[in-house]
Amino acid sequence: MNYETLLENIVKLEKIPSIVDVDGTTVNLEKELGAGGSKTVYQIELDNQKYALALPNLIDHPMIRLRKWYNAMSEPENTNQFRNAGLITNDISEIIVTTINGISIPAILMKSYDEHDFDIYDAKNHNKSHKFLLPYIIPTNEELEELFIPGLNDVLTLVENGINIDSDSFNLCNKGKVPRLYFNDLGNAEFNSIDDTTIAINYYKKQFLRTFVSTLNDNSYRNNQLAKTISESY
Repeated sequence: MNYETLLENIVKLEKIPSIVDVDGTTVNLEKELGAGGSKTVYQIELDNQKYALALPNLIDHPMIRLRKWYNAMSEPENTNQFRNAGLITNDISEIIVTTINGISIPAILMKSYDEHDFDIYDAKNHNKSHKFLLPYIIPTNEELEELFIPGLNDVLTLVENGINIDSDSFNLCNKGKVPRLYFNDLGNAEFNSIDDTTIAINYYKKQFLRTFVSTLNDNSYRNNQLAKTISESY
């Protein structure tokens, strides 16, 4: 399938209806799971399984929309490279032909967050996720610092692999009851492109800590001085 030919159809889209055709199957866009600068993600059911389907946002000028979606087409391959580096990201990320009002485009099919066997804390769409990392526990500063270690190890893995990503790619998950970074929106990721590892480590550390604190519930946040200090600093 020549997805680049289908990419040109992005400029023809005028509206996203509630029913679309995904790889030859008619599906309902059941609900919006989240939205960003280039895409809106919807929950769908395909072959009795829940998925997340990413479609291009239509708010931009058609040519800007096309450029953003061209970058988004790198997401499945970049996601695979993250997995190979030992970083946590979506188990499923693949390009799939989706027909909208008779116009076929390449969309991105992913596993829905709710279908993972661990919790994911969406840093960009708090209103779409009502989960908190520590819903009942108010940790001491020492306990909180201990919880930072796995995520900081993920930061080192990013740098060791020369991975350059935006802050929008950072989320948190609780895989194996261990807080780890969870990465998505990887269309703009670059590899072997870090020039200054110290700057990169400090930047990624900042993004990790900002993301971590955003997953604490109000009680944990207000009663932990370290969490408040991080929030005020970043």
